[in-house]
Amino acid sequence: YGDDGTLWGGELLLGGYRGVERVGHLAPVALPGGVASMRTPARMALAHLAAAGVEWSHTLAPVAALGDVELGIVRHQIDAEAPLLTSSLGRLFDAAASLLGLIQRASFEAEAPLLLEHVAAAWLSGGGEDANGGLASAEVVDGLIDPAPVIRSIAERLPTGAHVGALAVGFHRAMAAAFASAASEVVQSSAAPIAAIGLTGGVFQNQLFSRMLIEELEGTDVPVLVHRELPPNDGGLAIGQAAVAAAQWRTD
Repeated sequence: YGDDGTLWGGELLLGGYRGVERVGHLAPVALPGGVASMRTPARMALAHLAAAGVEWSHTLAPVAALGDVELGIVRHQIDAEAPLLTSSLGRLFDAAASLLGLIQRASFEAEAPLLLEHVAAAWLSGGGEDANGGLASAEVVDGLIDPAPVIRSIAERLPTGAHVGALAVGFHRAMAAAFASAASEVVQSSAAPIAAIGLTGGVFQNQLFSRMLIEELEGTDVPVLVHRELPPNDGGLAIGQAAVAAAQWRTD
């Protein structure tokens, strides 16, 4: 949980061992059902469709996958007076995988993003174009990254017969470009020089997204740090906590 009571996961944090400031993040959407949404990519797709103003048509895979009772429950949870919100990038990847019809209920953690990366990589290895797939760009304003235009354009492109692989690549491209743009804003506006940009979190187990984001960040002229000896996901948390504690202990 972040200090604003929402579930974080798509953040730009500026600082060091002594503390950080949240200077950018993915636009929060409802997390309908809490943990249930993490196991049900279709629920996250519905949350992002609602945030993007897209009608829940039964021609869309996540809508067709859930029965009327569950759809009603999810709608109620999204429209609640104070829904649980998340800015998680992983949950956005869940939503994209669901919307593309790859998976609606996950049997293990990160199954949906893994499928999304696999389909995108297969498209590229088969000679498919590495482009935006005809998708709109995410909106980036003052550090807020809104994926609604990307979600809307996926929903619009699917009925036209667009290849799922091309759309999966386009989604990766769109989000890499958006986060690079937000990071570039921070680099340019920071009063002090930025020593490096570190990429960390479970989403960076996705090698395709990592490569695309690194490519997009080349224009910032700031070194980009990636995980090599330790995993970027939960497996690396303990050593990070120890490093922060050690640095603060030395200066207190």
